Amino acid sequence: MYYVASGVVKILRTDNYGKELIIELCKAGDFFGHMDVLKGLEYGSAAEVLEDAEVHLVPRKVFLDLMHRNRDVAMRFIRLLAGEVTQNQERLLALAYASVRERTAQALLDLQARFEESKSRPQLSREDLAGMVGTAKESLIRALSDFKSDGWISLEGKSVIIQDEQALKRFAGR
Repeated sequence: MYYVASGVVKILRTDNYGKELIIELCKAGDFFGHMDVLKGLEYGSAAEVLEDAEVHLVPRKVFLDLMHRNRDVAMRFIRLLAGEVTQNQERLLALAYASVRERTAQALLDLQARFEESKSRPQLSREDLAGMVGTAKESLIRALSDFKSDGWISLEGKSVIIQDEQALKRFAGR
């Protein structure tokens, strides 16, 4: 598994048609690959650095030995996994039932919350943002354009700045 010491790393899967679905954006202090380690598998996703990053490999044996020896570490990882399962369930529900505009609003709010304490937010391409939302780039651009017209966001290059968080939250059903 891997530990992100600094920077931002995009975790993604690609379907048979080459379309990327971004599973997660990892920031300093995050782990990735732990699910595969716990399942006894090789790492099955792709990882791409979005901004300068320092990433450390934690060997499988070291991690599993630590989990067996230290109950506190094991409990922290169980809580981490439970949180990830809950997030994935919510994301599946959104993909199944929410509109592209609702999913876009949710993704923007999630990004803001995830990187709230960071000094900077990752500069995501429209393709990356579409990969997070689970839609085509053109559909994402239409949603962003609608949000901009409504005065909920502003666009500065690759950056999306939330102007009316409460309106986005209401729209996203939060």
